[in-house]
Amino acid sequence: MTLKFKDGWHYIYNSIRPGQADVDVMKAMAKTGSGLHGFINRKIRNNYFHKYH
Repeated sequence: MTLKFKDGWHYIYNSIRPGQADVDVMKAMAKTGSGLHGFINRKIRNNYFHKYH
């Protein structure tokens, strides 16, 4: 999955980094619109596959 943040940076998360289980949780949070930002800050941090502007 790819997320674009307000600062213009895109972050790619996949089965390699941070892993499929975390990506599945992130997708569920994105669908409900709740908790994704906090989850990324608490658990994922810099464990993304790729970052680009």
